[in-house]
Amino acid sequence: DDFQVVFYNEAAKVISMVQSLCSRPNRKRRRSEDDIEEICGYLIVSGDYTISISCLKHDTKEDENDAYSLILCDSHGTPVWSKGKASFLVMNVLGGLEKGKSVHLPNQALAYDIETGCEYFCQILFVILEDNRKESWNILQQAMDRNVAINKNCRGKVPSDSRPPPVPYMTWTEVHRNTNIKLSPDDMKSKIDNEWLPLCL
Repeated sequence: DDFQVVFYNEAAKVISMVQSLCSRPNRKRRRSEDDIEEICGYLIVSGDYTISISCLKHDTKEDENDAYSLILCDSHGTPVWSKGKASFLVMNVLGGLEKGKSVHLPNQALAYDIETGCEYFCQILFVILEDNRKESWNILQQAMDRNVAINKNCRGKVPSDSRPPPVPYMTWTEVHRNTNIKLSPDDMKSKIDNEWLPLCL
């Protein structure tokens, strides 16, 4: 699978990658002219932490603006709202809105213009990734401190207390969707209940 190395100081690049999901399908031809897939999300790995994001395009009429749902899926239970359980966050974005504008959808959910919505979504993603990066670093520091303390009580050379910096990068692996596959709401519910949730819980 295709993946990119993304550094933590490349916020603009991340926002651009997320915004590209909220556009006309970025299609790639694979193996044959008929096997066409589009990038619908990314699997993000940073150290021992993994999180995924995806974009769902809503069915709209030709005279309506494009609408998308950005979805963030976490199976570690680390976000503050998850209460230690697997969770997902959804942010709705609409084309045609002025920057900074938001509207209420028929289901009372709030939708932002694409640029603002993607920025908000990425801010939440950055906080989760950074919190987990710092937590992993703290665990590593504590382990090294214990190792040093143990070795100080033993004969022989004591290892230096040099600590590596937090992981400066993450990998973003493309998630593709076959455009020829159509799922009904019942099919999707069955897939989530029987395939996705058992992997997360």
